[in-house]
Amino acid sequence: MSGESLKMADIESYRLRYGQESDLSETSSTDVMIQDGQGMAFRVTGLPPGTWYFSIRAVDRRGRAGPWSEIVGKEIVAN
Repeated sequence: MSGESLKMADIESYRLRYGQESDLSETSSTDVMIQDGQGMAFRVTGLPPGTWYFSIRAVDRRGRAGPWSEIVGKEIVAN
């Protein structure tokens, strides 16, 4: 995309990338397409304990993907 902001109504879906390596390369991470572009929450289940890293990007109605967000980490602990 050209750097312009998207209106919430223009977002068709999101791509979520996560994995246990902080670089989130395509070979070391999982990509999930979240079809609800208006949704504000998504639950990832079944992750074993350890540090997990996440990044997300918006996809507009024309299929153009924005930049990946900053990668954030989360420590998952056993129940």
